[in-house]
Amino acid sequence: MLKQWSQFTDEQLVLTSSNRHRLFADHTNKIPQSITMIDLPTNDYRTRWAKKKQKGHLSESQKSGLLQQSKIKIINSFPFIYWLGEGGRRYIKSGIKEGRAYLQKNPEAYIYSSFRPYADHIIAYSLAMEFPKAKWVADFRDLHMDPLYKHYIFKGYQEKKNQKILQRANALCTVSKGLARQLSHFNENVVVVNSGVVRRKKEALFATFTISYTGSLFLEERDPQPLFKVLHELISEGLIDAKEITFIYAGKDQSTLELLIKKYELHAILENKGLVGRDEALTIQSKSHINLLLSSSRPIYQGVLTGKFFEYLGAGRPILLSLKGNQDPEFSDYFSKYDLGYIHHDEISADGMKTYLLESYLGWKKEKKVKAIASEKIENELSWASNFSKLIHAIEP
Repeated sequence: MLKQWSQFTDEQLVLTSSNRHRLFADHTNKIPQSITMIDLPTNDYRTRWAKKKQKGHLSESQKSGLLQQSKIKIINSFPFIYWLGEGGRRYIKSGIKEGRAYLQKNPEAYIYSSFRPYADHIIAYSLAMEFPKAKWVADFRDLHMDPLYKHYIFKGYQEKKNQKILQRANALCTVSKGLARQLSHFNENVVVVNSGVVRRKKEALFATFTISYTGSLFLEERDPQPLFKVLHELISEGLIDAKEITFIYAGKDQSTLELLIKKYELHAILENKGLVGRDEALTIQSKSHINLLLSSSRPIYQGVLTGKFFEYLGAGRPILLSLKGNQDPEFSDYFSKYDLGYIHHDEISADGMKTYLLESYLGWKKEKKVKAIASEKIENELSWASNFSKLIHAIEP
């Protein structure tokens, strides 16, 4: 997205957190020369976790306790967002100050803010109110008031604050129709702008047939157990040789993953890398034969198209999607249109997944390769450039 803004406007000011120097950095994209980047002083909970060498993340096992869940709800809710949430009060004040200095010289500039953290929207709202000629886009890759996890308190108050802040935006943008329906309660102008797909260089596949998951488990809503059950069956029945298959996990929830691996007796195939940097995660995705994607789908909340999904599309490898809940029509459309792989959800048996995995394994064993997804077609149709044009159209008269 930043690259697209740099091609659309002559100069850009990016306000970011000083935490970026403590957390895992993304080295996959170079910053255009037209961009001025300012680190806003940040001393929030991520800062403290990073100092404790937790890289700004808590594992799902650490989050699952009642006390920790209560803390998470509080720091994600108004009015506590201002002091305890990501960024914090100093971050917000500094962001408003730096943004004001820029907008005083460029009063008709575009303001683009993205959640998370909500502090960015607070900064953008303050600036948009002070400079009415500026056009503000508020981006949501996920929801502040998530109806599934419900990581907030005082629902009515949160709705009022969201209504007050977000109705000032010229447009809201998000990744799916499902999320757009939720956001339309706060602003009539909501546009679906997918995370752009960037096709990555081809990597040699791992030597063994490899299924990888690079991400978090998010309590019980991203569940790899259907896959583990099927893998246990295939190996126990002698249909897959345990010496020829590897499951790679890269993420912060090593302990939870290890317990599930133990439950399904899959120690022999596990390669647990723990938390890795983004560069390494992308390489793992590109070298794997299948990338496992975990998400959730409920009648009240669909279209949870995670950033991980679009990362996987850039890898060009088949995707096995395991949904907690029911079928999701948006995911189904993507998988059907681009022949991405296979979707499993809780309302169907695991036989289809079992057949898909066995056929993929046998195909690899015969030819030592897997069918690549149509990455060039995906890049053309789901590129940042094509998505960015939808965003500009939504905010220009």
